[in-house]
Amino acid sequence: MRSHTPSIRSLFLCYIALLAAGSLQASPVINEIHYNNDRNYIANEFIELYNPGLQAVNLGGWKLTGGIEYIFPENSLLEAGAYISIAENPSVLRSEFPSPQRELRILGPYSGALSGEGEMIDLLDNSGERVDRVEFDIDFPWPIAADGGGSSMELINPTLDNNLGSSWRSSGRNETPGSPTPSRVNSAFSALAPPNIRQVRHTPQQPASTEDMVISAKVTDPDGVSEVSLAYTLIRPGRYVPAFLAKSHSQLLSNPTAPRQTNPSYLRNWLTVNMRDDGLGADVEASDDVYTATIPSTSYDHRTLVRYRITVSDSGGTSATAPFPDDASLNFSCFVYDGIPDYVTTTRTYSADTVLSSLPAYHLLTTEQDYDQCVAYDGNQIPRNSYDARSAFNWSGTFVYNGTVYDNIGYRLRQRNARYANRGKRSFRFRFNRGNYVQFHDIWGDPYPTKWRTLNSHKMHARGGTNFGLYETANSILWNTTGTAAPFTHWFHFRVIKDTEEAPDQYHGDFYGFLLATEDYDRRFLEAHDLEKGNLYKLKSGLTEGSDVIRYHAPRGARDGSDYENIIFNLRPNRNDSWLRQHVDWDSWYHYHAIVDAVRHYDVQPNTAEHLKNRAYYFKPDRSRYGLLQVLPWDSDTSWGPNWNGGEDFCKYAMGSRAEFNKEYQNVVREIRDLVWQPNQINGLIDMLQDRIISFQQADRLRWTSAPASAGSQNDGDIRLRTRD
Repeated sequence: MRSHTPSIRSLFLCYIALLAAGSLQASPVINEIHYNNDRNYIANEFIELYNPGLQAVNLGGWKLTGGIEYIFPENSLLEAGAYISIAENPSVLRSEFPSPQRELRILGPYSGALSGEGEMIDLLDNSGERVDRVEFDIDFPWPIAADGGGSSMELINPTLDNNLGSSWRSSGRNETPGSPTPSRVNSAFSALAPPNIRQVRHTPQQPASTEDMVISAKVTDPDGVSEVSLAYTLIRPGRYVPAFLAKSHSQLLSNPTAPRQTNPSYLRNWLTVNMRDDGLGADVEASDDVYTATIPSTSYDHRTLVRYRITVSDSGGTSATAPFPDDASLNFSCFVYDGIPDYVTTTRTYSADTVLSSLPAYHLLTTEQDYDQCVAYDGNQIPRNSYDARSAFNWSGTFVYNGTVYDNIGYRLRQRNARYANRGKRSFRFRFNRGNYVQFHDIWGDPYPTKWRTLNSHKMHARGGTNFGLYETANSILWNTTGTAAPFTHWFHFRVIKDTEEAPDQYHGDFYGFLLATEDYDRRFLEAHDLEKGNLYKLKSGLTEGSDVIRYHAPRGARDGSDYENIIFNLRPNRNDSWLRQHVDWDSWYHYHAIVDAVRHYDVQPNTAEHLKNRAYYFKPDRSRYGLLQVLPWDSDTSWGPNWNGGEDFCKYAMGSRAEFNKEYQNVVREIRDLVWQPNQINGLIDMLQDRIISFQQADRLRWTSAPASAGSQNDGDIRLRTRD
């Protein structure tokens, strides 16, 4: 494969080609977009234009429209072969990406903001006619690392169709993402542009073991397509091949942040076949630029993972392979599945069509060795204060939901105190790859407002026994109903494929039971709950530096964590009323804490040690230096009862017995009690949630009760005893 790294020779060749083939009236093109900086508080986003023509163009009166708006000033001349960048903040852009050789041509600022979820950008001339349009996205075939990975998206060659995702690459060199290149030659530039690959599909989306898999891709190239090939590998159940090797326990403790080693086995046992565009076999139409190959059903079985890549060579000898190098998924994937079987126990059978399908099914494919090391039934548990080791996604897997495969993801355990309690269920945390976040659905089956980057699961065990996720789910509904943004929750049916046999007995095999999913605190949380972009912190016991617990850094938020540290160190009873109102959104806190008192979410204390947890801090932007604190809930599993501690956080501690503050709080309590906290409404809510999971809970109970040690064991009892209480 030829390198696409720019050189003097390739630039010269490109110039000669443009000179020979270009028109005097060739129009400026959108050539680079930096839309989602990896540091949100640095205003260095921009749109770059390039003039591929042989004459200068006066941009005066032209416009950029879309998420941003900008009108070019009069006499804005863009010389032939020159670049110009329109910046969010021109001075910041110059300082972030300096050019010692020459002054960069930078204009701005523009109004509005570029979307981090993709959008349409138009370049209009002074008569309002569209000159260029780019409607970009954040997943394949568009550059992946440009979405928050520090790179921009760069057009490989200005002669390419810039509304095709595969005409772009993430900025960087030698296929490694790197810094943007405003108002200069793109780092991804190539005079010999690779083929365009897009519209990669496999059908059926989730084939049965009796169905052939048809893989297709649309491929074009100005030089003509020479060859299209499909490379694929079959991962049988019980023989999972991770892309990365998990660190040993000692390696994880000693060097938790070091990259994991790639697995040499990942590259083995791939088969290659030609893809065709001749209208024969599964190829629908000849010469339509859609190339097709078939993997016959005779080659795979039920529960097989199929990984594949597509490589295209053009007539000039340049090639490209999809997915592109900045995609951490590494390959496309398909899961061959004949459907969930009934769950058979010694006493009864639970139907896959009724009971097991009452909750959405999530599959994890992983090795038995990785799974066993992660759950740590037999020792080698990560100590509580080894924060980095506990936070490392040390284990690799494949996640399947709704027929879609999310390959080469990371997983680990979560929770501080109860992470390794007993030898039963574990609370897992899954991290999905950029460009492949997951669209989950709520308990009513409706899609959440945003895709999730991470999935936090909860084993639903708390003080006094298992709460079946009823506490967190009811609390989430109550908080969100009364004006506090709280993480959404839903139950899911979990299946782990790490063994050859799917269901050898009641206790072993794929069926894990059910877990509770909890929305995470990050940028997508703010968007899902219609919150302005303010700093967001997820508190952890003992971590007092804001940089250690920040989840989202707002463009105009405090850069150094001082807003967070100001609260945990200075929000005290000795502060006067004016100081308290300057730093805390008390109306928000009253509504938050009214539900805290109602459900007894008391596992917090006003200290910076063990009980600096079970909440998040969101700083609502205002004119002050830090913004106004809003306290948001987390991990309310020990609510309702029995409880831990007294529920006094820094706000309640600082408020103390101040008459005016307490009067305001009591008014909110009265409002929520009269409108929401009534027996008919609360009992109805609990009954509705119980009905949602009661049948599945009976199957889950038989999976875990009195199970052998090798399968993991716990005794949850009957959900009706908990709801009756």
